[in-house]
Amino acid sequence: AGPVAPAALRRDAAVLEVADAALTMATAASLAVHGRAEPARVLPGRFWYARTPAPLLWWHRIRGHAVRRSVFFQNAVRIGLALAAARLVAGLDTLPHGFWAMLATLSLTRTTVGETWGTIRVALAGTFAGALFTAGLLTLAGPHTTVYAVLLPLWMLFAFTVGPVRGVGWAQGLFTVLVAMVFAQMAPATWRLAGVRLLD
Repeated sequence: AGPVAPAALRRDAAVLEVADAALTMATAASLAVHGRAEPARVLPGRFWYARTPAPLLWWHRIRGHAVRRSVFFQNAVRIGLALAAARLVAGLDTLPHGFWAMLATLSLTRTTVGETWGTIRVALAGTFAGALFTAGLLTLAGPHTTVYAVLLPLWMLFAFTVGPVRGVGWAQGLFTVLVAMVFAQMAPATWRLAGVRLLD
């Protein structure tokens, strides 16, 4: 009946917190294992989605992403504008392979302008290194398509294994060489193909 000691209050609060977390984890685990059909006891205000029909969940998600504050909406607008600009540049400058400009736009655009510029700088450095390697390869191998046919599978294995692990710069550089090997098999190619890829 008297005043409760602060230490006892802290202990009781900690016990309540642990018990609440245990109940929440048990409910989450039950829903994860058995799905939304599991008759787990859902506490009011939590796991509201567990008893909500799927169409309402879809509407909730659409409504949440159809506002300007949504990151998904902002990214969609940003990528749409970036693709329009890339298409305009590819059309006005008549790039030899404008498709690669569009692909670069899709793969390098990030959520913020700062992240995008940082990614572009690394990608340009990687593409430049790949273009230098490509120019040397095309100069040495010349019109001998057999060389490219033999190297291509090995290079694909190397590029698609190392590129994603080492980052955007490596991926762009290795992909530059890969694209050049493919193009060199379809038509006679010189070291100028490396410059075309860098431009795109």
